[in-house]
Amino acid sequence: MSFSEWLSEQKDRGDPVADLAGDASSDRDFPKDGTYFTYSAHLSRKGACHEAQIALKEAWVEFSGEDPEDLKDPDEEVDEDIVEEDEDLEDV
Repeated sequence: MSFSEWLSEQKDRGDPVADLAGDASSDRDFPKDGTYFTYSAHLSRKGACHEAQIALKEAWVEFSGEDPEDLKDPDEEVDEDIVEEDEDLEDV
């Protein structure tokens, strides 16, 4: 089951996750699948409020058991110069 399928089943729970589920069901562009970051980026592009992002995080933890704080965004670029500087500092 994808996150969007799971979320669609949460509409009647009476909390912020239910609000997110209702918004997602009326959003024709809401991703059908993806990572937490896919959904978070979608909400950002749509101008969603901070509370919607919090609800997404709560929903993702319930759905996947993974805290987004512990995940790495696969689309996030790593600045190799900074990584090298950090490694050089470890040698000191």
